[in-house]
Amino acid sequence: MSGNATREQTKRGLCLEVRALRHVVPDKTLPGRERRLLDIPALRVEAGGSLAVTGPSGGGKTTLLHVLAGLLPPRAALSGEASRPCVRWGDTDIYALGEGRRDALRAETASMVFQDFQLIGGLSALENVVLPSFFRRFRVTEAERQAARELLCELGVTSCGVRVERLSRGEQQRVALARAFHRHGTEEGGCRVLFADEPTASLDAANAGHIAGLLCECSARRGLTLVCVTHDPRLAERMGQRLCLEDGKVKGVPTELATELAGKVAGEATTGGGAKQPRKARQA
Repeated sequence: MSGNATREQTKRGLCLEVRALRHVVPDKTLPGRERRLLDIPALRVEAGGSLAVTGPSGGGKTTLLHVLAGLLPPRAALSGEASRPCVRWGDTDIYALGEGRRDALRAETASMVFQDFQLIGGLSALENVVLPSFFRRFRVTEAERQAARELLCELGVTSCGVRVERLSRGEQQRVALARAFHRHGTEEGGCRVLFADEPTASLDAANAGHIAGLLCECSARRGLTLVCVTHDPRLAERMGQRLCLEDGKVKGVPTELATELAGKVAGEATTGGGAKQPRKARQA
């Protein structure tokens, strides 16, 4: 095993924790009223853990992913004073940071995988994987290129020099995974949490199953925290925790229990007991 692979395996994910998460927007059909998109009292994913967010379309899954990823500041109320929801990456309340610092933190420690791959046509598989490194410093080292080649090989992409538009959809998603896992070559730090939005939705059944396996196995091998929005039951079953959202709320959890979970997470966060709370949520 190469030194790069050894370093990748020693990386650890970040604990993700949510308390009193509420997000509303103006109701377009009723002027002056608000529409609730999210109402989640408590959620915790331990460092190196994995969470599948499931539920019907329009239930708030992608909204939750964007809030967790630091892309969408939650808005608890349209007017008046309201307590700010807490979204923590490790010890950092990401929405207590300014937008610039939050963007910098995400660039340093998080990666995203998209349903439509977001690859750059005209560039090779290898060039797409190292592109974030180029944007970061306007250069790519040979060590970074070699790390990218090893990742592509690990994910089953042997045509590193082929332009991505000539690859199959399954191969394109593997290139997107390699880009997400590749974090600036041999630099310190790197990806610690991976957010994936419907990563298998546009693939056929065979490729979807294979990509689901690669996503979970590579994340676990590197100790990353993985949060994945999905309608794919095979992918959801591979995750350590599952959360079903419907109308912005955790499906099947009474309000009284949800409130109790929020208090327990707050009280048990220092003891590690909070990790069990999302499991209760999905069993209710």
